[in-house]
Order: sequence, then C-alpha cells, then structure tokens
Amino acid sequence: MSQNSTQVNVAEQYNLGIMYATGQGGKAQNMDMAKASFRIAAEQGFDRAQMNLASMYRQEGDMVNALKYYQMGADQGQRECMKNVGYFYYEGVGGVEKSHEKALEWYKKAAELGNSDAMLNLANMYDEGEGTEVDKEKALELHLRNARENNDPDSQFLAATMLASGTAGTNNLTMAVELCVQSIKNGHPGAHQLLSALQS
Repeated sequence: MSQNSTQVNVAEQYNLGIMYATGQGGKAQNMDMAKASFRIAAEQGFDRAQMNLASMYRQEGDMVNALKYYQMGADQGQRECMKNVGYFYYEGVGGVEKSHEKALEWYKKAAELGNSDAMLNLANMYDEGEGTEVDKEKALELHLRNARENNDPDSQFLAATMLASGTAGTNNLTMAVELCVQSIKNGHPGAHQLLSALQS
C-alpha cells in the first residue's frame, strides 16, 4: 500500500470518527464507534485523531489513556495536545508525578505555537514562580502577546492589572485602560470593577 493511500485511509478513519461522534453523514451517533475510528487513525499518527481520542478518554475520567494520546499528539507538534500535557504535569494526573518544571516546558512549546491557554498558564507560572524563578516582566510580556494575538480576555485583564500597578516594572495607565476595555468587550467578569478603579 502506498503512503498516499495510507494517508487517505487514516483521514477516512478520522472523518468516520467525526461522523459517529456528531451523528452526521448518515451515521447514528455512537461514541464507541467514534472512539474506535479515532483510535485507528491515532495509532497511525494522525494528530487530530490523537487529540479527539484523548479528549474522549478525559471526559470519561480515564486520565492515563488521555495522557497517552495527548502525549502522542504533543510529540508531533499538535499545540492543543502540548497544552494538555502541560496541564497533566501541572496537576500530576494521568499517572505522572506533579512537575511544574515539565508543565512549564510543555506550556512553552504550545505558547510558541500560539496556543492561548498555554500563554495564559505560562504567564501565570512566571508571575507566581511555579517551575521557574518569578519573572514579572516575562509574565507581562506573555499576557500582552496573548491579548494581542488571541484577544484573550484573561490576559487582557491581567496585563491591565500589572500595568496599572507597575508590578512588572512598567506603569502605563493608558494601556491598562485600553486593555481593560477590551477585556470587558470579551466578557471578563472582573474587568468592569477594575476599569472603575482605574478611572477614579
């Protein structure tokens, strides 16, 4: 069998898994069949199938298998899988010991690829000194990047807070207000109160 036909078969298995998971394409919804189809594609290296299969195991509470497939996807550069591997190390679930250092490594990899949640988590780890030395400037830099690139309301809010207080060595009330307004537009629950405090 040629490599192209193998890739087509893997993609077909993945698409079949989607049809079973969603009940579309003439298939009745059947999560067991979806999982079986995703597993075939995942074992052949299809990273989206690895992600979906890991998420299904996670929803079922099978954290060991969830981590197994997240790790497979992460090893292939799938940024959402990388972020999830970071979470598993951060919390110490899925059969791994808690390691903020390993969590930091995986969050860095996912953040470099633009994953919003990984940027937020990484910024918070630098801010708190988890798995690394406290680095408020790096935390602010990551929050600002996440706010700019991903329009993330949490990073907008946290960057606004840091800029208003000057905790990262930079005090910029104008930028803090702008970020706070963006955070409000994106639905952050605490941003209204912060904006009121900044404008008083």
